[in-house]
Amino acid sequence: MTLDIAIVTYNRLEKLKKALHHYEQQTSAFRNLIIVNNGSTDGTGEFLKEYCSQEHDKFQTVLINTDENLGGSGGFYLGQKKALELNADWVMVADDDAYAAPDMVKQFYNFIEHHDSSRISAVCAAVHNIDGSICDYHRRRVTLTSTKGKGLLNKISLDYNSTPVDISEYEKEYFKIDLLSYVGAFLNITALRKIGLVNDKYFIYCDDSEHSFRLQKFGDIIVAPHIIITHEGGAEKKNDNNIIITWVEYYMIRNHMHTLIHHHPRTIIKKYIEQLRCTIGAWLHHPTILINEKVERDAMWDALWGRLGKHPIYKPGWEVTK
Repeated sequence: MTLDIAIVTYNRLEKLKKALHHYEQQTSAFRNLIIVNNGSTDGTGEFLKEYCSQEHDKFQTVLINTDENLGGSGGFYLGQKKALELNADWVMVADDDAYAAPDMVKQFYNFIEHHDSSRISAVCAAVHNIDGSICDYHRRRVTLTSTKGKGLLNKISLDYNSTPVDISEYEKEYFKIDLLSYVGAFLNITALRKIGLVNDKYFIYCDDSEHSFRLQKFGDIIVAPHIIITHEGGAEKKNDNNIIITWVEYYMIRNHMHTLIHHHPRTIIKKYIEQLRCTIGAWLHHPTILINEKVERDAMWDALWGRLGKHPIYKPGWEVTK
C-alpha cells in the first residue's frame, strides 16, 4: 500500500516549517510529500526550492508551484491529481497549519491493516486543538427534516442542518460521519477515480463538504480517533468591528448553496424565496444594508447558475468598512 500526503500552503512560511517538521518526525515512513505552493509571496517558494532539493528519511518530496493563488480548492485539486498520476493507493490532505502526531502515519497503517477498506472512501484523523482538546467542527453529520407549517412550500422543502459529532463518540474505535474537512483526511484513490477530485472552481470554503457528499456515493467516511492531527487554524485572523462584510462571506454562501443545489435541492427552495423577499425589503426600507444583501444575492444566484471560480470583485482582501 502506498500513501502520499498532500499539503497546500499560502504565505504562512513559519507554520509550514512547523508542519514539515512534524512529517519528518513520523515513526513510519510514507512515499511522497506533495507540497502545493499556492502562489506564495513571502519567501515560501525560495524555502521550498531548497527544502525539496534535500533528501528526507521518511518521504520523498514533490513540489508544485502555481503562478497565482488558486485557493484551497485549486491547491487540493492539484495535490489529489498528482497523487493519482503517481498511482498512490491513498492520499492524505492537510493545511499548512496542521501538525501530525508522531505516530499518525503508523496509526493509519494499523487501521487499514485491520479493516476492510474496499468500501471506505476516507479515513479521517481526529483533529485536536493546540491545547489537546477535540476540534469538533471538522467532523460533522447532516440531518434533513421536513419543514414545519402548512402549505405547499413546506411540503416540498426540507430543512438542512449539519452538526459536529458529539465528543463522546471519540471514545470509540471508529465512527461514521457525513462531512469531513481537509485536515487529516486520508482519501481512497479508488474512490477518487470513481467520483472525481475536489471541485477546483470553489476557490475556497465548502470544497471539502461538497466532496464529502460525492465520496459517500463510493463508501463510508470513517473517523479513527487514535489517528491524531493538531490544527492551529485562524491564529492570524483579527477582529475589526469596523468591517461590515468581506470577500469571505461571498464564497461561503455561494459554495454552500451550490453544494445544496447539487446534493440536496429540496433544501434550497425556501432559501431562494426568502432571499427574494430580503432583496425587496432592503430596496424599499433599508438602503443602508444593501451592500450585505447584494453580496448574498450575488453569491446565491451565482451558485444557482453555476458561476464559480474566483469572482472578479470579491477577491481576497475585498471588504466594506463603516
